[in-house]
Amino acid sequence: MPEYSALGTIRSGSSLAVRMRDIYGVRPGTRVAIAMRNYPEWVTAFWATQALGAVSVPLNAWWAGPELVYGLSDSGATVAFLDGERYARVADLLSGVALDAVVVTRPDGDLAPGVENWTAVRWDRRDLVQRAQRHFGL
Repeated sequence: MPEYSALGTIRSGSSLAVRMRDIYGVRPGTRVAIAMRNYPEWVTAFWATQALGAVSVPLNAWWAGPELVYGLSDSGATVAFLDGERYARVADLLSGVALDAVVVTRPDGDLAPGVENWTAVRWDRRDLVQRAQRHFGL
């Protein structure tokens, strides 16, 4: 679990940026959707996206499922970070959206196959941290 401090957020965001680049294929200009309430994970996902030169697509957390799906589809996002409440709204509708990766923080229940739980992502993996430190000069 990432540390919620300025330095902890930078480290988590850097590790996430490396993961986004190496595993999810995020490159400068890639659209990354963020649909969650005001959780610390929102800042980490946003920071990682910006650090890669990708385009953050913040979606309104008050939207209903069909509105969120429209935002995901219309924006051209290929990666989405959702909280459990937003995921519950769109879980049955995601099959029609072309996403390479979906990561859910604070899920309320089981996740569909292929959907990652934020806490299952190894933020403390030494190799990711070391690559992030080299890449971002930390």
